[in-house]
Amino acid sequence: MAEMTIAPVATHGFFVDGRWQQDGDLIEIRAPYDGNLIGRITQGRKEHAEAAIAAAVKAFGTTRRLPAFERQRVLRQVSAFMTERKEEFARTLAQEAGKPIKAARIEVEVPSSRLAGIYRRTLGYRPPFPPRPHRRHHSI
Repeated sequence: MAEMTIAPVATHGFFVDGRWQQDGDLIEIRAPYDGNLIGRITQGRKEHAEAAIAAAVKAFGTTRRLPAFERQRVLRQVSAFMTERKEEFARTLAQEAGKPIKAARIEVEVPSSRLAGIYRRTLGYRPPFPPRPHRRHHSI
């Protein structure tokens, strides 16, 4: 028997410069396979996009001066957060995209794994790669 991928209908805003925003047009998200309402989101406007860009520029100015151990701490926290909520993310993705829950779970694993890999590389870890074969070009 197939697993159920139903999650409660919720309304979500968006995060800009440390604050949740709710002012914008409300958009309904419907399942592609049956049209059921699965969520509502607030769609940002031009001024929200401009504020997000300004906040990103400001944040980059701060984070680029952080010592490596602080950037590592942030990467660990984001990766842990994504891992803790991976089932919720997978179920939402399965509903929104109409894909099987197993495929959604795999897709959700990728960003968390990448962040963990970036964190390990900041510690100096380099994955072992086989040497590239030497290529010889022959001309006739």
